Amino acid sequence: MNENLNRLSTLIQQRQKEISDRWKATARKLPRTERLDEPLLLDHMPQMLRELSEALTDAQTHSVLEVRAHYSAKEHGAIRFQLGFDVEEVVAEFGLLRDVIQEFAEESGVNISGEVNRTVNRIIDKAIAVRWKLMFDSKLKRSSASAKSIFRLSFTT
Repeated sequence: MNENLNRLSTLIQQRQKEISDRWKATARKLPRTERLDEPLLLDHMPQMLRELSEALTDAQTHSVLEVRAHYSAKEHGAIRFQLGFDVEEVVAEFGLLRDVIQEFAEESGVNISGEVNRTVNRIIDKAIAVRWKLMFDSKLKRSSASAKSIFRLSFTT
């Protein structure tokens, strides 16, 4: 067991509100998020942090690929997609979360280098991939529906 993974998991659990607040203040600097109401900005952040904490614990006994997909990332991605966010904006939000977690770890004396850093990055990257897949699948479904409509129209006229 990696003690620093345990410490980081505990830190995220115990300081969830502070992490969310700092992320919110940082995320407000992004162009599209600066005008979002707070409930929309934070929509799934508490759940995302709980899931990240659990994933850090799970990663000690499972490969990161085996760590379950983040429900909150899918939900958050769906909301962001509906709000017109693009992939770059979604990745930027996750990048800010990564930065805030690193800041909290450093301030608390948790070593987040080496294996811990790689694990955190893989878990967050997986959450980004979940969001991206959701956005891509949704766009693909709409494009496919549009193509079918155009195809039907071309044969009925």
